Amino acid sequence: MNLNDFELDLVKRENVGTSDARVLRNSGHVPATIYGSGKSPISAYIKEDVLNRALGSRTLFNKFTKLNFGKESVLAFAKIVQKHPVTDRVLHIDFQIVEKGGVITMKVPVTFINKELCETIKLGGLLNIVSPFLEMKGTAEKMPSSVVVDLKDAKVGISIKVEHLVIPEGVKVTSKFVNKVVATILAAKKKGGDASTEESAGDESAA
Repeated sequence: MNLNDFELDLVKRENVGTSDARVLRNSGHVPATIYGSGKSPISAYIKEDVLNRALGSRTLFNKFTKLNFGKESVLAFAKIVQKHPVTDRVLHIDFQIVEKGGVITMKVPVTFINKELCETIKLGGLLNIVSPFLEMKGTAEKMPSSVVVDLKDAKVGISIKVEHLVIPEGVKVTSKFVNKVVATILAAKKKGGDASTEESAGDESAA
């Protein structure tokens, strides 16, 4: 199981509602809901600066984090973050509880390696990332922290699809992502900004 190397301390909320949430935010806290694994949802709150640091790690959604409520604790991952449309301040966060053997659906980032070894890219070819993450289903123990794409031998005009990737045993890509194009390699641009039509003829639209 892929665990974060940090834990988060939360406090259970005695009162819920819009006015209580406003009071929490004004005091530098973020309301949270923790649910899943057949348990009753837990209403809680967390210090805003602590949550922002955790979100800055960029692993709160694709690794599991220990959440502490005093002497009680659960393993969970971030499911939904609600932000203010103007200030981008976090207004609320949802966590989903995971347990050993439990089946979950999770967004797993796609990691691209060996870009510096790709001759096509070194000659000016452009990596166009279409799907920065995949939605995957499986047990928490088998869920990868990322899906790796090796670009070493990538050529102009190719479309890297989910079917070309190595998916770990015990998990599968969900139906709405299984036919996705993950990335394409575009031809180097000519002077004036136009891509080479000869080299880009094989480019595939990634809808």
